[in-house]
Amino acid sequence: MLDALVAFTEPWANLFANNTIIATAVTVLHVLAIFTGGGLAIAADRRLLRTQLDESINSDDIRLVATELATAHRLVLVGLASALVTGLLLLASDIGTFAVSQVFWIKMSMIVLLLANGLRMRIGERRVLGHNPQLEGTALLSSWKSLRQSAVASFIAWLVIVSLGVVLVNI
Repeated sequence: MLDALVAFTEPWANLFANNTIIATAVTVLHVLAIFTGGGLAIAADRRLLRTQLDESINSDDIRLVATELATAHRLVLVGLASALVTGLLLLASDIGTFAVSQVFWIKMSMIVLLLANGLRMRIGERRVLGHNPQLEGTALLSSWKSLRQSAVASFIAWLVIVSLGVVLVNI
């Protein structure tokens, strides 16, 4: 099956290998997508983690942070989608090497975990944004704690994904 995939992607692999403009453009777009998506995610995660939920914070402050997080996540998804498309082009440029690379599959697994974590964050954002201001207490605190846990996981996942991308280039 791998031989069939290599044969199928051979025209693209040849174009990619023999055209530095295309190879450079795809690589730059991939790095920029990860840089932008990951940068926005990390900035949003940092904002969330710096906001402490205590008696001095009210539900309007929490909603503001959750709204900022939701806005950032829309842009992060654009970055992830762009990274996915350019990543598939990079994969197709040398599928024989990447398909058997453990580092590649670990990176792909991390991306799946990042996407699942992003879904968890979106659910948490919606819970916080849909929270009734008169109902302070455990429901809001639980949603807030879940968002903070997801922010830590997101921060770590982005760093691991970038690190694995560097390793992939050098193996």
